[in-house]
Amino acid sequence: MHRCLLVRDSVRPISRPVAGPDREGTMKRDSSVSKPLAAVPLPGEPYPLGATFDGKGTNFSLYSEVTERVELCLFDANGRQTAAHDLTEVTALCWHARCTR
Repeated sequence: MHRCLLVRDSVRPISRPVAGPDREGTMKRDSSVSKPLAAVPLPGEPYPLGATFDGKGTNFSLYSEVTERVELCLFDANGRQTAAHDLTEVTALCWHARCTR
């Protein structure tokens, strides 16, 4: 099971660091992933909004009128970041992607 965090404009740590910042203050990614999702997300669908699992993968969609950039961050059950992808598909002000196993 993966949780997601959609972030506008830049990568920002959530309320608690996932893997902890390094000396420069940037977040480290945890590379121990047992079942990684697709290395490059597929375009996905703009609707429904949110994260929708269909048994084979998850479609992510976020609506925003002002966002210039969205990064999809995936986390494992232990709260470690396992992947981060810039969303490039935008339809009707909805940023979207689909991740599969």
